[in-house]
Amino acid sequence: MTEKEYISVQEMAAMHNVSINTIHRILWAEVDVPDTNRRIPGAVKVGSERRGEWQIPRESAKNWQRSERGRKRNKT
Repeated sequence: MTEKEYISVQEMAAMHNVSINTIHRILWAEVDVPDTNRRIPGAVKVGSERRGEWQIPRESAKNWQRSERGRKRNKT
């Protein structure tokens, strides 16, 4: 059985050239969402609720796509 390799929020932010806060907002917004519906599946919080650290599977971090910026417009 292979063990998943995890990376930190800082590493994922650097990998995609986004701020650390962007990754944190995504993770906290989806805490109560089932893992299969998350934008970053498999991410877990290790430690206490306030002072713990997020661990993100490397595969999920690689596969994450930044959403389009701005308002979504109707095509008419």
